[in-house]
Amino acid sequence: LPGVRVIVPKLIGNTTRAIANKSEQPSAPKRQWDEESFFADLGERSDPACVALCREILEWTRVQGVRVVYGNGKRDGSMILVAGPPPNGYVFASIWTYGKIEIDLQYVKRSPVFEEDEARREVIRKFNKIPGVSIDEASHSLRPTLPLALFVDDPARRELFAILSWMTERLRLGVVS
Repeated sequence: LPGVRVIVPKLIGNTTRAIANKSEQPSAPKRQWDEESFFADLGERSDPACVALCREILEWTRVQGVRVVYGNGKRDGSMILVAGPPPNGYVFASIWTYGKIEIDLQYVKRSPVFEEDEARREVIRKFNKIPGVSIDEASHSLRPTLPLALFVDDPARRELFAILSWMTERLRLGVVS
C-alpha cells in the first residue's frame, strides 16, 4: 500500500536464550565415509534390494572405469560417481545412504558435452521413460533425486544402467550426440 511502511526487527531468533542454546550445542563434526561405512549405514536405512542395487552399481563403476568418491556428510553418506577426462572428471550421479540416487545435472553442465540445456533435458527424458520416474525438465540445471527402490527390478534396473553408461561414455569421450 502506498505510504505504508513495514518494520521488521532484526532480533527474531536472537534472544539471549536462543544465542546461549546455539553456542552450547556444537555442530556435529563432518565424517569421511568409505565403502564399508556407506554400505553399513545404507543397510540400516534401506531394504536389502536397494543395498544389492548399490553393490551392483559399485561393481559397474569398477568395470566401467568410473571413479567413486565417498562424501563427508555429518549424517548422510554418499557414494559419488565421477567420469570424464583426468585429472578431475565430472560428478554425474550420487547415491545416498537414505536410499536415493541424485542425478547431478548441476555438475555435468560444466562438461562441454552437457553444457547445453537440451543435452541435460535429454538425460531427463531418458529417465522419464522409466515407469514411476517423473522429473520436470525445468530441473535440467539441478540435482533431481529419485528413490533407489524405483530401480531394483527390471526393466527399470537395466534402464538405469543404460543411462549411466550413456552418460559415462559421453563424459569420457566428450562426444556430443
